Order: sequence, then structure tokens, then C-alpha cells
Amino acid sequence: MEPISTNWEEKTVYETMLDATASRWWEENMLTGPDESEYGWFEDAQAFHKTCIIGTWNALTRVKVTGPDAAEVLQGLITNSFDEFEVGCVKHALLCNEDGKVIINGIFIHEAEDEYIFTSGPHALWVKYCVDKSDKDVKAELINECSWSVSGPTALYAAEEACGESIRDIAFMHFRDITIDGIKCRCIRQSMTAEIGYEFQAPMEADEKLGAAVIAAAKKFGGVQYGGRGGLTQEAESGFLQVMTDLLPGICSQSPRDVEFRQYMEQYAPGIWEFMMKKRGSFDYDDPSALYRSPIEMGEGFMVKFDHDFIGREALEKEAANPKRVCRTLVWNPEDVIDIYASLFQHDREPYQLIDIPHFSVSYIYSDKVLDREGRIIGFTTRNMYSPWYRCYICTTCIDKEYAEIGTEVTVVYGEPGKQQKHVRATVAPMRFKEDHRRDDVSTMPSYLGK
Repeated sequence: MEPISTNWEEKTVYETMLDATASRWWEENMLTGPDESEYGWFEDAQAFHKTCIIGTWNALTRVKVTGPDAAEVLQGLITNSFDEFEVGCVKHALLCNEDGKVIINGIFIHEAEDEYIFTSGPHALWVKYCVDKSDKDVKAELINECSWSVSGPTALYAAEEACGESIRDIAFMHFRDITIDGIKCRCIRQSMTAEIGYEFQAPMEADEKLGAAVIAAAKKFGGVQYGGRGGLTQEAESGFLQVMTDLLPGICSQSPRDVEFRQYMEQYAPGIWEFMMKKRGSFDYDDPSALYRSPIEMGEGFMVKFDHDFIGREALEKEAANPKRVCRTLVWNPEDVIDIYASLFQHDREPYQLIDIPHFSVSYIYSDKVLDREGRIIGFTTRNMYSPWYRCYICTTCIDKEYAEIGTEVTVVYGEPGKQQKHVRATVAPMRFKEDHRRDDVSTMPSYLGK
């Protein structure tokens, strides 16, 4: 099949989502960029450790919510508190179902009084769906914006070079308006790399001009316009779990509301459910809810505030009192990984299933079961990933709490049922595999403006 066009001059994000091939478009253009940069994916996966990476998030869904009752309606959907959520603030938010399982996570921007913008993957439509059904004085609409970002040790310098002014007054998860090459932008300090990062958002018609300016500025400081192959290692190393990559959204049941929402979503992204519900790996399950996750399991219980009513509150209060599972990173034994590859070149045994490097497709969740020393299932994996920076193969796991201590040895059953399976030794490591520098103080960093 021919690749789907992403010529932004001919077709907007919104128009593309209405296309009958939207699900394929999302898979092939998740990062709306090249598969890899001119340096190759191996270097792309290390660039955010050394200099900075340049990315675009044009493919994300953006829902603008306005009206006198906007804050009230949104508070009923998200686990976070709106206390101290003033205009100019950005909040990483979690939205759950009645069982406290995440439907979608993303960022809320408090754009103006009674005006918010939610940005995430296609399941961000959950916000629009809930607002559309509300009888409050609030409305939601899809908006079409472009988004360019820089993140890494030199991201501050790249961002200041692009806008020609100091932006050190912008605190983490805050924004203000700036101008880049005559384009008025929303400049947000936030990052998905566990490094300092800035994101520039503007109307879609400014995409080409804005992108050119950001790329030119960043390349002066070693910036790499990374591709999807190596670029996604940043999320795995930094411990940012994503819907459709690490977990299924909590709306896959046959309950009337879940069914209705899926039908609602098909209007905007036809074929999305068939595309998403692929089943791969040794972890066998009959109910898709096996791949749901709660904020507490994800290590994001600090974003759950019981100072307001929201969908899933009762379930999360019970879980918070006695959590059963947590998320961790597993580091695979290198000898076992090498043996998987060695089997592909040996004629005296059945080869193991090939490990895709640096990662499996983003179009489905690959999930293997995790065993204890007695062979009992104690969890499951997602997000298998090779890290060129750390020179190891890692994955995310949702594991029974009693086995979650750092350094615990477990076994991953790699390979799908009916194929040759390898019992891979693995060691439990922190979910945030990489040190977090997102909140570093930038006030004392050198300035290159005018130089």
C-alpha cells in the first residue's frame, strides 16, 4: 500500500482525522516526521542526552473547552486538582473511568479565563464527548494547531535563539506568548525527555515557517531533527507511559457508555479500534481490561487529588489505601538477548522471534508475561526498547508490588504463543530509568543571545 500523504498544505490534521484511513495515518505519522534523521536512529536515540532534539507533534488531537462552567465540568473528569491552576499554567492531567483506570493522559493549557486546551492522542476526544453530553454552560471544539519542540541539555539556548529573547522567566509547566520570525506562539516549558524542553504552538498555517525557524536555531546548538524510530526511546527511558503504547484506554468494555464513546470516536477516526486492538506477545488475556492501568500503578498517584469529585475517585481511594501493582522498568539480561539473535543464524535449533530494534511498532501493545522464580505470573510487560545510550534492552512492566523492589530478578517469557519462546532473565529497575532534569534551574545557565 502507498504511504498516506501528510502534505499539510493540502490537508489539515482535522480533515485527515475525518478521512476513512485515519487509523493508518496515525500509525505511519505519529510524530509527523521522518523515520530517522540523516544521522540514523542510533544517533537520534542519544541526541537528547547530548545536545537537543527537534520534534513536531502536529498529529496530536487538540480540544478547546470554553464557557462559564468549563472548570467545573473539567474538574469532574480529571484526577488532578484545579487549585493554583491559573491562566498561564499547564497541567499534565489524567482522566479515568469509574474503575480508576486511565482513559487518556495529556496536557491541559489554561489559555484564558474560562478557556482551556487539552492536547493528547486521539482519545483526547473523550473530553469533547463528555462536554458535548454535559448540560452545563460549556462547549468543546477541535482546533488545528502546529507544534514544534526542542528538548535536551542545549534546548534553552536553541529556544532563546529562535525567539530572540530570554525565556528564563517561564517556569516548568507554564507558558507565555513569544514571537518567532514574526509568528505569535505559545511557548510552554515542558518535556517528554526528562530534560529541559520548550514547545512552541501556533495556528497550523504557520507550521512551515515556524518549523524552519526552530530547526535553524536548534542546529546552531547541535540539535537533531529526530525520527520516529530512535525518538521514541526518550519516553521509555524517561518513564512516560502512553495510551496505545503502554496501556489500553479504559473504554474497551461493552458498557453502554463505552460503546457509545467508541461509536462517537469512529466519526473522527474511523477504524481506530480495529487498529488499536492488536494482540501480540506471550501475555494471554481474554479481557482487554488486563492492559488497563491506574494512575497509582503508573507511579502518578501524586496527580490524584481527593479534594474534588471526579470519575473514578471511589475506586482510586480504595486502591491508594492498598495498592497491588506498580510500574517499573525491566533490564533484560544481555546474554539472553544475544542468544535470541544468535538463534537466527544457527541451523540446529528453531529460531526465536526476532526482536525489533530499537522498538516494536507503535501501532499495537506488545505484551509478555513476567514470572517469579517459581514460574508464577506476577505481571506483564509493554514498550520493549533498546537504548543506545545505556547499551541495554529494557521494557516497562506492571508488576506485583512484592516483586517491585529495585534489583529483584524476574523472568520475561519472550515470544508469542505457538512460536519458540525464550525465558529472558531481567532485573527490576526504577520506572524513571533516566535522571529527571525537566525542572532544572535555568537562571544561572550561560546566555548566547546576540553572540
